[in-house]
Amino acid sequence: MRALVLLSLFFVRALHAAAIDAKALETLIDGVMAVELKQQQIPGAAFILVQNGRVVLAKGYGLADVEHKKPVDPATTIFPIGSITKVFTATAVVQLAERGKLDLNADVNRYLKTVRVPATFPAPVTARHLLTHTAGFDELRGRLLESAGERVQPLDEFLGPRLVRVRPPGEMTAYSSFGVSLAGLLVEDVSGLSYERYLTCNVWAPLRMNRTHITTPETQRDDRAVAYETDQGGKLVAIPGERYHSTPASSINSTATDMGRYMLALLGEGVLDGQRILRAKSVRAMTTQQITMHPQLPGFGYIFQIANTNGQRIVEHGGNIGG
Repeated sequence: MRALVLLSLFFVRALHAAAIDAKALETLIDGVMAVELKQQQIPGAAFILVQNGRVVLAKGYGLADVEHKKPVDPATTIFPIGSITKVFTATAVVQLAERGKLDLNADVNRYLKTVRVPATFPAPVTARHLLTHTAGFDELRGRLLESAGERVQPLDEFLGPRLVRVRPPGEMTAYSSFGVSLAGLLVEDVSGLSYERYLTCNVWAPLRMNRTHITTPETQRDDRAVAYETDQGGKLVAIPGERYHSTPASSINSTATDMGRYMLALLGEGVLDGQRILRAKSVRAMTTQQITMHPQLPGFGYIFQIANTNGQRIVEHGGNIGG
């Protein structure tokens, strides 16, 4: 059985909410983690909650490396965040739009230099379509690397032969790693930087997310959580981590503490510790529902999923990855 790393990024903004008691929260989370890690055979996990511009609780549970009995540390243990990668792609695209480098409502072919979106339908695909999962592409196949020796293909090389449109843009939402990967290529073609370099310079470095990368530096390799699956006897077995060609949709690695800094920046309307990564208007656009198929169904902001649960407006994104 292949175990899954399940991660979620949640934002709950409640006006005039009382400050959360850190000790009471820790007691609650300690109990939940003890039960769930045991029942689901999860070796280790990290948790962080932020509120009112501060970290209320950041804590590690269990082991990041079972063989070496290395505990999870929320500040140093590096996890692959899977599809939560997509929210950073959205951040980059929205940054370029607010800087006047691209128009969210313009045909992406105006900006793409390395591939062309085919004119299958009269209406063009726009960046807004990519960020709301309404571009009308087929879902992406063949994005998982099959062996450790296989190289990750450059985005243009990987996407070029796979740009197949199956419905007109804007017609319906369909969660699409394909569309977000194309948004990542858009970032590269507009900025002139690699996807990882753009995020390093424009998001991670300003927010001091110093342990967030696609390619983990050699000095931090030992801090990566080991991937596991369970054998037929229920024993944990270490396995190679999954890798993907669809880098802007799948491939960022980070820590709980770094992700907390990203949450604080968005909850601070784009600013953290005096460093602005987005205008307040842009943050509101990302976290406001842009489209839904029905008023009673969850919809999308820019990549973020928007829902109402028990009277609370939830802005979230989840991710999972084998191991």
